[in-house]
Amino acid sequence: FAEVLPDNAQQAWQTGMVFLAAALIIQMVFWMRKNGRTLKRDLETALSSAAGDSRWWSVFVLALVAVAREGSETTVFLYGTFVAGKSGSLWPAAGAAALGFLAAVATYMMLQIGSKIFSWRSFFKATEIMLLLLAGALIMTGLDNLISLEILPAPAGRLWDSSAILPDHGVIGGLIAALTGYRAKPDLWELGVFALYWGIMLMIFFRPQPKPTLVSR
Repeated sequence: FAEVLPDNAQQAWQTGMVFLAAALIIQMVFWMRKNGRTLKRDLETALSSAAGDSRWWSVFVLALVAVAREGSETTVFLYGTFVAGKSGSLWPAAGAAALGFLAAVATYMMLQIGSKIFSWRSFFKATEIMLLLLAGALIMTGLDNLISLEILPAPAGRLWDSSAILPDHGVIGGLIAALTGYRAKPDLWELGVFALYWGIMLMIFFRPQPKPTLVSR
């Protein structure tokens, strides 16, 4: 669909998909933080109830929605990551996705075999950080696109240049930039949005949780 659009419309489409992917990632992280502890129990209870009442359509719809959501999220995430990577060829990105899938299978096997060494709790904590880093990288890519489309004014100049230490291109630098939003020569827009994003994320992460209120009888 994107390829049949004119150049400007194609870039606008990609920008929208990048921001959509970032929003889905952030929503998923905080939804899992809220519901992850009881998710397995709730699903098993709902499935047992549906099976006990022979409501097989409920089981079918639950599986259908779960697969459709995960499949659509994977598509949006990969598309946004490919755009953020700015690769001229599909094959390096497809190869990276295949390696990521194999790494996911290996991680699951390691968790199943050695749960005492690497627990699911630790896994989800690390995954939350990685996903938020990826969402930040997608937001930075969308910001660059908004400037290219002249929706936002062009920045006056670069604030610093750390290319000599770590460039944001090449194998290592490009990977870090695509996964974290790192910029070797940031401008005021990029620094402001990056700081605002992480300020909001950290504020939400570390805000005090409300204590349950006791109801007197």
